[in-house]
Amino acid sequence: MSDISIFNEEDTYFLLGILAVAVGFFLTIALFIINILFNKNKKFSYYILMYFIYSILSFIVLWFLETFRLFKYLLS
Repeated sequence: MSDISIFNEEDTYFLLGILAVAVGFFLTIALFIINILFNKNKKFSYYILMYFIYSILSFIVLWFLETFRLFKYLLS
């Protein structure tokens, strides 16, 4: 039986982008909760800035893992 994939090679970066946005979102929520627990008052723009930084950094890390085909080793 042949290996059937629903995604082709062009979809890889699209999927990495979606995953990076999700990682950035969850890291921002975690940062928000930590700041509430330690009673640090931050402006909303701080969380927006950190969201974009987290999303960009997570995309770079995911792109690095995909470039060197480390996903197949990490997920197997």
